[in-house]
Amino acid sequence: MNKSNDILSILLPKFIKDKIDKLGGDRNLAEDQGEVSILFCDIMDFDKIILKEGKKVVQLLDYTFRMFDQLCGTYGVQKIEVKFP
Repeated sequence: MNKSNDILSILLPKFIKDKIDKLGGDRNLAEDQGEVSILFCDIMDFDKIILKEGKKVVQLLDYTFRMFDQLCGTYGVQKIEVKFP
């Protein structure tokens, strides 16, 4: 069970993991959200960008995430970040 919880904490946003914890053994999380869209983003050739930009890559990533945050705020959408090991 602990291994399962560790995997969930890596793959799921905290608010979903908290919801699962509150449900105990019941894993039914279905809720009608109406119409949704999912956007997955990947920075193409990121390894090459790191080599070219060096320490400036942190500024690039900060700018990119701030723009996503601004767009989410403008359009009233929720941004969920998923971390991978």
